[in-house]
Amino acid sequence: MKFNKRIIILDILILIVPIIIIILLMPILPDKISIHRGLTNRYSDKKYFF
Repeated sequence: MKFNKRIIILDILILIVPIIIIILLMPILPDKISIHRGLTNRYSDKKYFF
């Protein structure tokens, strides 16, 4: 099976870039993050955001 090298690199970037962004944002996020589900608001720790 022959794979296109450009597509494989793009797939890896699509997986890696969001993880890097989340890691960089973790220090500036508040300790509790609001989670909206329907009409209720809940809060979760930032470690579950990742």
